[in-house]
Amino acid sequence: MWVPDSRKIITISGHQLRLTIWSLTSNESSYINYPKYSKRGISFSKNGNFLALIERRQCIDYIGIYETKNWKIVSHFPAEIEDAEDLLWASDDSAIIVWNNPFKYKLIVYSISSSQLSLINPQTNGLGIKKVEISPNQIYIGIGSYDGKVYL
Repeated sequence: MWVPDSRKIITISGHQLRLTIWSLTSNESSYINYPKYSKRGISFSKNGNFLALIERRQCIDYIGIYETKNWKIVSHFPAEIEDAEDLLWASDDSAIIVWNNPFKYKLIVYSISSSQLSLINPQTNGLGIKKVEISPNQIYIGIGSYDGKVYL
């Protein structure tokens, strides 16, 4: 995948052991160990300054926040979700939204500094979250569920 500045490319090795950032303008590369997925669980902030990544270490999901300028870690914390499915940035880059796998309905909003800002965990016997979107005015989170309903 492309980094927002279009000067770097990200690759993820087989078995998700390492994420590598390759510079197209120099002979430099950086890496991050243990990305959980190869095609999801990775999101750039809207301004392109940060990368949020779901990482899996010792059977626990973590959220890593990295600066895209030098790939230094800004924040690293365990996700309070048993099996994180995906994540995305809030429209104003002030928070990260993480949700659970399709079998459990749970969504958490974190600040960049790892503080839990909100938890959505309804008591439901149905399947979990299929899709998450934030309204342009940042007032609502739309949650598409496997039960065929949309929750705001």
